[in-house]
Amino acid sequence: AELLLNALHGKIITEAELADELFISLSTLKKYMKDIKKSLHRFGVEITADRTNGIGIKGDEAQIRYCISEYIFNSNDLVDLASNDFYCELFSRDEIEQVKQIILAVIRKYNIHLTDIAFKNLLVHVIITMKRADGKNTTEYSAEEMSVLDASLYFSAAKEIINTILTQLQVDITNEVYYLTQHFVSSKKLMGNDE
Repeated sequence: AELLLNALHGKIITEAELADELFISLSTLKKYMKDIKKSLHRFGVEITADRTNGIGIKGDEAQIRYCISEYIFNSNDLVDLASNDFYCELFSRDEIEQVKQIILAVIRKYNIHLTDIAFKNLLVHVIITMKRADGKNTTEYSAEEMSVLDASLYFSAAKEIINTILTQLQVDITNEVYYLTQHFVSSKKLMGNDE
């Protein structure tokens, strides 16, 4: 979890500092690293470590976000995200509530129906995107993928959520409209409702 939080905050940390944060010895941390590497590998994410740049995670931006969201969703606090410690370290309760209200207003306006889990997943991904945007970490899409997402019924809703976040929270994630649109499309497919 600490590696993921450090990635979210763009924090560079040495193995010794990480061990101190976790209240374990450096040798214990090194023993755990093999298991951590295996866990991250299934997401296509790997650990990087060197004396100059410290320890961190590396991989495709979409995979890093997916890994972080899975960590949040696999915790015991899925039902009540406000009590999820990892989630609450990303943003304050007020900011989480503001993003939640922005998303609710837009999905109501566009008459988009999501399950509770799909809504929470969307909320988590928006929060992660906002946090990762600080470090200029963005997702990339091919021209073909962008064309398909542009034509989606959810593109306008995604764009409005992003613009409202910019206006109300002063967080610029305008270059993530395709990422957010993709989450809408995926949520609807999971519900069995293709566009």
